[in-house]
Amino acid sequence: MKILVIEDSPFVRGVIRKVLGKLGVEITSAGSLSEGMDKLKENPDFVILDINLPDGNGFEILKLYPPERVIVFSSDRFAVLKAFEMGVLDSIPKPSSPENLIKIAEIFKEILNDKRKVEERYSPEIVLVGASSGSPRSIIEIFADRKPKVPIVICLHIHEQFAESFAQRISAEVIYPGGKVLSAKKYLLYPSKNFIFSSKNFIVDTETKATFYPSVDLLFSSAAKFYGNKTLGIILSGMGKDGMDGSRKIREVGGKVFAQDKIDAPVWGMPAAVEGIAHAYLTNAQIVKTLKEFEVLE
Repeated sequence: MKILVIEDSPFVRGVIRKVLGKLGVEITSAGSLSEGMDKLKENPDFVILDINLPDGNGFEILKLYPPERVIVFSSDRFAVLKAFEMGVLDSIPKPSSPENLIKIAEIFKEILNDKRKVEERYSPEIVLVGASSGSPRSIIEIFADRKPKVPIVICLHIHEQFAESFAQRISAEVIYPGGKVLSAKKYLLYPSKNFIFSSKNFIVDTETKATFYPSVDLLFSSAAKFYGNKTLGIILSGMGKDGMDGSRKIREVGGKVFAQDKIDAPVWGMPAAVEGIAHAYLTNAQIVKTLKEFEVLE
């Protein structure tokens, strides 16, 4: 992170540099409006701005630089009020005290923490949905009108007679036997066959037997082999325990598993089976919010 300090006092610039330097950020400084204007060309992440400068008014900076990334350094109450109306991040009064400078450090410490959280945000490469009785309505609510940024494969226990029409309702493509290369789209597995990943982004049908067709366990377990901790599994409403073993495999390789909260799951069998395996139980709205935060859905 780079912070530009525009302040005419060399002493104050030095103190700010000393305080913020402990956070490991890069500090550049300017002692006048003209120098500050020039330093803006270096694209700092944030600016600490003195409003009253020897050669002009600091508000000129706010006309060129996003106010929400500026902390105003001023003793002028009217100037500070105007700066707040323009949308500045915060203000520090002058003359500065150690407490005020500590406040600056705390502000940027929080910003740095938030930035690191964003950088560390979980970003799955594949999303797998295991679903059965009571889940079609939730699938529509979560996925129907939303465009995916990564492949989303829905393993739904549904009669094959209804597969095509349901896939159309959620703007998904049915994966039939024969193999399919996946892209950033929504897919519905053909109901009367079982499918596995044979490599990343390639899914094929298999003669492996299972209690349910298509098998959530087979799909989840095979994906975990190739996507590892970038695998995200979601268990929705349904009878039985299909998905429990596959969810455990995803969890073992460092991926994430979420299950539908009881408030939105009419049939509590499949979600109940992953208790102690799922990272969290989420409502439909929370699932949508989480998938957007993970940059899975637009």
